[in-house]
Amino acid sequence: MDNKTNRGKLVRKYIGEEIEKFKLIFHIF
Repeated sequence: MDNKTNRGKLVRKYIGEEIEKFKLIFHIF
């Protein structure tokens, strides 16, 4: 039952980290 919400949190965390990486990359250039 909690599996779906946990997966959603993981996905959101992963997406957030990817966005931060892109922000850093675009900030450098």
